[in-house]
Amino acid sequence: MAIGVNSLAFIAVAQVLALARVVMVLVWCIRFMGGLAWEATDKSLIFNIHPVLMLIGLVIIGGEAIMTYKALPLKKELKKVIHMVLHAIALVLGIIGIYAAFKFHNESSIANLYSLHAWVGIGIIALYGIQWIYGFLIFLFPGGSSAVRSETVPWHIFLGLIIFSLAVGNAAIGFLEKLTFLESASLAKFGAEAYLVNFTAIVTVLYGVFVVFSVLSQPVVVVNFTAINDEYYGMGLFIILFPYRTKARLQDLMTNSALRTTLEEWEKDDLLHKLISIKPVMSNNAESIPTF
Repeated sequence: MAIGVNSLAFIAVAQVLALARVVMVLVWCIRFMGGLAWEATDKSLIFNIHPVLMLIGLVIIGGEAIMTYKALPLKKELKKVIHMVLHAIALVLGIIGIYAAFKFHNESSIANLYSLHAWVGIGIIALYGIQWIYGFLIFLFPGGSSAVRSETVPWHIFLGLIIFSLAVGNAAIGFLEKLTFLESASLAKFGAEAYLVNFTAIVTVLYGVFVVFSVLSQPVVVVNFTAINDEYYGMGLFIILFPYRTKARLQDLMTNSALRTTLEEWEKDDLLHKLISIKPVMSNNAESIPTF
C-alpha cells in the first residue's frame, strides 16, 4: 500500500518533530530533573540518561535510518550502508540507555523488570538486535541470494516498522510511568514539568506516525538526463509541488528522443506517479544550471 503523497512532505515534518523532541527531552532532564551523570550521589541523575538515549537512539536515529531509503537521493548500496550504520548506532545507544536504567535501579535498591514498560523494552531491544543482524547478513555481508533478498524485503520492512512502532509506543508508556511516579511524589499535575512530559510524549508519537507515513508514501526518484534543454529548468521544483501533473507537463515539453524514451519507460514501469525530483545533466550547448 502506498499513500499518494510524496515522501518529502512527511520527512520534512518528521525532521522538525525530531528536533523538537530532542530539545524537549533535554530541557526536561537537565532543567527540571537536575542533569545527567553516570556516577553521582543523586542517583536520579543516572536515570536521566535512560530517556535521553532511548529517545535519541531507538526512536530518532532509528526513525532516520528507516527514512534514509526515501530521503537520500543516493545509490542503493550507499543508502543500504547508511541505513545499517544508523541502526547500529541506535542499537548501541538503546543498550546503553537500558543499562543506565538497570544501574539506577541497582544503586537505588529498586527491583528490576517489574513494569510493562521494562518488559516491552527488553523485548524491543532483543528484536531490534535480531533484525539488525539478519539485515546485515542477508542484505549487506555476506548477502543472500537475489531470490532470498526479494522474498525477505517485504517482511524486513514490515517487521522493522512493527519494532519501530513498539519503540515509539513504549517510549510514550515510559513517559507516563515516570510522570505518574513524579506526581505521586508531589509534582503538580498541571505544572510546567507535567505539561512538558506529556507534550514530549505526544511529539514522540507524532514523529513515529510521520516516519511510518514516509515509508508508505511515494519515494524520491532522482533521474539523470544525458540530454536536456533550457525548457526543463525548474522542473525539479514543479514535480515536487505537483507530482500528479508531471506526466502532462513532460509531454508538453518533450522535444528530445532520449526524454521520450525515458517517459515511455516510466509509463511501462508505472513510475511517473512516483517521480518527485529531477537532477538534470546539461548538454554541451546548454547553460550550466544547479541540480535539484
